[in-house]
Amino acid sequence: MAAGLVFVMALGAAVKTASYGVWEAKRDNFWGGSVAIALAVFCIALAVRYVVKYWA
Repeated sequence: MAAGLVFVMALGAAVKTASYGVWEAKRDNFWGGSVAIALAVFCIALAVRYVVKYWA
């Protein structure tokens, strides 16, 4: 249960961060947007890793 909650919270944060990254990239700040999107992907990767370790 706790792993699912952590995953949902991380997913929400990652979606918000990725949308900000897309917005920044559209405003001619490609590198800033890319870093924000990479941060969102990294957040999802860590959440998935936590869920897998929790359930294994």
